[in-house]
Amino acid sequence: VDHGLLTNPFYYLILHLSIADTLCVAASGCYTGLVFCQMAFPTNLASWMSYSGFVRFFGFLINVTYYVSGWMLVLIMSTRLFSLGYPHLKQKLFLWTILGRLRYTALALPCLFHDSIAYIIDIKSLMLSNAKLPIIEQT
Repeated sequence: VDHGLLTNPFYYLILHLSIADTLCVAASGCYTGLVFCQMAFPTNLASWMSYSGFVRFFGFLINVTYYVSGWMLVLIMSTRLFSLGYPHLKQKLFLWTILGRLRYTALALPCLFHDSIAYIIDIKSLMLSNAKLPIIEQT
């Protein structure tokens, strides 16, 4: 009897839950920290971070996060089904499940990037030019 970590289905369930939590929290945390907290710290840096390009960029990150985390929920659902219903399955079934779900993610992800990339500003050209960014006035 093999008692390795890779043959235990519950480790795959915990792995998928950890990845889904990381994907959901990463972009939301960046968006909250850099956009919403600018009201608490009215400095020039905060107004630079709230420039419309950065707001659009972090909005794009949140859209990607929601899309990818939706596919991670499908992975979690299938892993939970296999780990609770069939606890003696081997590693190959879980790897084929992961590869099958990621294939559908890879097929639809370029459409998401194509629709959202038009709203992102070119940050490199913005930093190379000496253009002044608008400063938010405090009322």
